[in-house]
Amino acid sequence: MTGMLVRRLAGAVPLLAIITLIVFSLVLIVPGDPAVLVAGDTATPADIAAVRESLGLNDPIWEQYGRWLAGAVQGDLGTSIYSSESVTSAILTALPVTASLTFMALLVGTVTGLIAGVIAGIRPDTWIDRLVTTVTSVGVAVPHFWIAMVLLAIFSFRYDWLPFGGYVPFTESPYEWFRHLILPALALGASVAAEIARQSRASLTTALTQDYIRTAEANGLSRFDIVARHAMKNAAVPVVTVLGLQFNRLFGSAVVIEQVFSLPGIGRLSLQSVFVRDFPMIQGIVLFAAVTVVLTSLLVDLSYTYLNPRVRQA
Repeated sequence: MTGMLVRRLAGAVPLLAIITLIVFSLVLIVPGDPAVLVAGDTATPADIAAVRESLGLNDPIWEQYGRWLAGAVQGDLGTSIYSSESVTSAILTALPVTASLTFMALLVGTVTGLIAGVIAGIRPDTWIDRLVTTVTSVGVAVPHFWIAMVLLAIFSFRYDWLPFGGYVPFTESPYEWFRHLILPALALGASVAAEIARQSRASLTTALTQDYIRTAEANGLSRFDIVARHAMKNAAVPVVTVLGLQFNRLFGSAVVIEQVFSLPGIGRLSLQSVFVRDFPMIQGIVLFAAVTVVLTSLLVDLSYTYLNPRVRQA
């Protein structure tokens, strides 16, 4: 376990280095001059030149990259050229909103998907199996924003049961925090539930046909013990892989959902930064998302050592 962790961390270092280089290159790829944005529309060429000098944009690219990377390693991602706010502070302020939405959507999707997948997996080729397969196919195909609009139309505008937007911190009111996040979480977690249900159904159906299951049945174990103690653990490996991929996808999907429900999270912050060409903010958000994806992949790899004994032996 420790050796695998060390190897994975060692492999992540060059990957993160490449990611930082790509993220920094956004300034060179995206059209527009940061100095012009900072100086304003009425700035003279002399003003723009002074701003470029103060921002260090006249330095060689490798010096700018080294200075930015040194700050990023220390947690300093620069300053927003639009609001003059620290990029790190802005991300940390928006992070609780996105984290709350993501984990609630992941929880709703995982629980719902596992229940549906297990029910379909232990009853293959029945009407329940066909129903779950049909519903999950629709869940994968329907976009998040459409589900969000339907939920808003029913639960907010028609019956006024739940708020249609905004965010209340958990520390202020756990109840209002939950009420404001349940609809976005359902909209965001629908595809997660569909993918988890499809994968868990397929994995469980395959696991129940293995020799060790027949041996357990011959030894007189109950159906519940066979499924819960033996089949589920072996079927969980591909499910965990899908879960890790879905977690990473939720960060991208949160951009749309946060905009629909007016949630002040990282997704909405990134969209606003793109509109105003706030390059330091865009760089910081992309780097944060990339590091999150790498760490999530690392956790998924480490989970294999618990779920699959052959990985531990290897």
